[in-house]
Amino acid sequence: MASTLAWGVTATVFGGMCVVAFVNVYSRALGPAATLLAGVCMAALFALQMLQCGWAGCPEHRRAARAVLALQLLIAFPPLLLFTQSWLGMLGFVAGSALLVLPRAAGITLFGAVAAGATAAQAVVSAELWPLGYTAVSTMVTGLVVYGLSCLRVLVGEMERAQARIADSAVVAERLRFARDLNGLVGEELSAIALKTELARRLVERDPERARHEVEEVLQVGRKALSDVRSVAHGYRDLSLAEEFRSVRSVLAAAGIRVRIHADHGDLPRPVGTLLATALREATTNVLRHARAEECAISVVREGDAVRAEVSCDGADPGAEPPGGRSGGLRTLSERAASLGGTLTAEYLDEGRFRLALEVPVPEPARSTAAFG
Repeated sequence: MASTLAWGVTATVFGGMCVVAFVNVYSRALGPAATLLAGVCMAALFALQMLQCGWAGCPEHRRAARAVLALQLLIAFPPLLLFTQSWLGMLGFVAGSALLVLPRAAGITLFGAVAAGATAAQAVVSAELWPLGYTAVSTMVTGLVVYGLSCLRVLVGEMERAQARIADSAVVAERLRFARDLNGLVGEELSAIALKTELARRLVERDPERARHEVEEVLQVGRKALSDVRSVAHGYRDLSLAEEFRSVRSVLAAAGIRVRIHADHGDLPRPVGTLLATALREATTNVLRHARAEECAISVVREGDAVRAEVSCDGADPGAEPPGGRSGGLRTLSERAASLGGTLTAEYLDEGRFRLALEVPVPEPARSTAAFG
């Protein structure tokens, strides 16, 4: 969304500059041929400037961008002989491109030369001081606008790539946390199984009764390890909802997404709190990976004998990831919600918004209130 908006703003401003210059030329009534020539040259300058904007920040296009700059110079200056001051607005494209594609010193030099050339052209028409100053300042301001809008598109692209890197980092961090949890839960148990099995093997002939006892302990440890592995694999380990709120705020803020969090849920049973924390984590991952969000609203509210969690964001692409479709995380979350008697809803709303809602029954009456802005 941000990239599209940047392109739209840039094209609108550049197109508006061309329209204003064309109206100035048309108002002089130089005839159909001259007017058509002005329109063709303006359209060419507009197309070349949009091409420069698309190539900005790409080193592999540097040589081609400089060739386009030379072509812009050839198109921008000769029409001055025919259209004089009505054409001066078009020189701003060349000034902006000079800053965009040339090394700093060369770019500033050409930028100043274009402004000086526009002023000299104005001097041919009128030697009064204020028109000369206006032309010089207008050309420089137009060039800076062209340069700034082109850089804006580059910055937007870098922001989107940074957001993708943050999403990937969040996934990697979650995998590392999963690995640590798995190692912490079953590492010692697997070591105990290996040691007790080795001991039972040595005792099987010498002390069968003790060997049998060791094998029974191995069986108990093995069952516990299996239970722990299933717990981690299905995300049933306890999670702190308050800690997840802090984590979600930090991750989304780092991605440049405005976050609004409201919590009014009171004391929740451990399975329900863990389910809600898991839902927040899954929703946050989807926001980072499948949406170009600028704002995200999160609420967890207790209403009577049920608690409802809702995460919504803008910038969603309905074609990217059907809610509950290919996403195994949402399917697993829906199954876990059903096991607690709850329901999960994932849907796309109007104006590119996505909403994830989870409702779970909570029989306990205890309640406290907290709000996060």
